[in-house]
Amino acid sequence: MKNPSELFRRRGKNKALKSVPPINKINTKLVASLFLVAILSIVYTWAFIGLFETGKSGDSGITGTLIPDTFLYRYYFENPDYSTLLGPGIKNSIAPALLWKILDGNWYLASIFNVGMLFFSVVFINKIGNHIGIPISNKLLFFLVLLPETFIYTVGVLKEIPTLFLFSALSFYFLKKRWFPFFFCLVLLALFRYQFFMVIALFLVGHVFFQKRNIRFLVLIFVILSSLYPLLAQLETGLSVQEGILYKVDKPGTGVGALIQSVQTEWYGLSTLATMVKIFQILVPWPFPRFPEGSDVDVLTLVWSISSLMLIPVWIKYFRFLFYALRYPNSIKQDEGIILSVSFVFIMMIGLSGFIQHRYLYPALGLILLVAYIPIASRLKGASIPNLPNPVNSRET
Repeated sequence: MKNPSELFRRRGKNKALKSVPPINKINTKLVASLFLVAILSIVYTWAFIGLFETGKSGDSGITGTLIPDTFLYRYYFENPDYSTLLGPGIKNSIAPALLWKILDGNWYLASIFNVGMLFFSVVFINKIGNHIGIPISNKLLFFLVLLPETFIYTVGVLKEIPTLFLFSALSFYFLKKRWFPFFFCLVLLALFRYQFFMVIALFLVGHVFFQKRNIRFLVLIFVILSSLYPLLAQLETGLSVQEGILYKVDKPGTGVGALIQSVQTEWYGLSTLATMVKIFQILVPWPFPRFPEGSDVDVLTLVWSISSLMLIPVWIKYFRFLFYALRYPNSIKQDEGIILSVSFVFIMMIGLSGFIQHRYLYPALGLILLVAYIPIASRLKGASIPNLPNPVNSRET
């Protein structure tokens, strides 16, 4: 007969070994999915390299093969006129042009670089989830990696994946109170898009003064700013109707977007409702998805439409937690409130901009996914039940 103490020791050892998360099949699948995205990006680049090198985004039968912005950044790399690059008409092009310089204009290196940034983005998103205690499903990380629009952002030099990485890293360092890497990431973010600095500054103000109730402060600021949008549009020409129309893709539409933009920039008060509608337009392919018509295949339209449809359940869960946090701010953890506030202030920036563009939300998608999957079922049950007397004390004798 075996010694009971020996049996206890072995059982404890086996239990401890089972609790250690080694490189398992799930992690292997995640790495494999990143490798798959890298291969697809390189093959896609090889297939259309002739179009890319000539600065075109499409050919007969296939259009929208690449986001046009990357051609603009490449132009600044090939024609380094810094007086033009820093001029008032050109904004947020410094970092992408510098990346093209570092990569020596190589399209294939750009794909490898983007997938590398995507890998580290997933690492930081996973770190944030572990820090907060969110039970991250590996399917959640697969979802981000294999999302169709993630693939299209790996081609060429764009802002989306680098800023996804920096935004996720910045949030993690803030949670850990590691201020030097936090501000370093903030500076890099500002080089990609200077509006990020204002976004984080607004979040920090609310965090310092309101802590867990920061989300209420940010929602109030959003309502105030959106109600005063006509005044903001006069002060900042980039918020005007003309700027918004100039940015739209040159394709016929329903005209609803132009109407919403007009109400937003001309009617005080009603501009708040118009801003909310515009955010809805950004989140989903509304009023209907735009799929290829006729014999032409528009790659970007197809990618964004499919991605938007896939993200609808995520947005439902995200706003469900947002409304819960607004109603019961004291029932959420401080770190949960930080991630929620950072992601919401990002959505604020997009809603208050002059453009309707789905891809602007991508840098915050990691945080948005985390917030969407914070469990609230038990908290909802507790919040809905009033305080009752102790059943032991109230029992009749």
